[in-house]
Amino acid sequence: MLRKPDVLVIDLSLSKFFNYGISGRVHKNPPKVIVLAAKEAMEAIQQFIEIGISALVIKPVQQDPFTRAVKK
Repeated sequence: MLRKPDVLVIDLSLSKFFNYGISGRVHKNPPKVIVLAAKEAMEAIQQFIEIGISALVIKPVQQDPFTRAVKK
């Protein structure tokens, strides 16, 4: 039996996630979702904000903000 992950970390620079429709899948049964993104990716970021992401970490990723997002 597959177990639902506790945390899902998505790097928006990996565009294949959008090709596979991950935003729709996450919406159906959401774990904690942390999105890593460059400031320039605002359109893609908006899609994840609409489905209720847990945290957004702007790249380049610093350890402290990422660690706080995971522990939140």
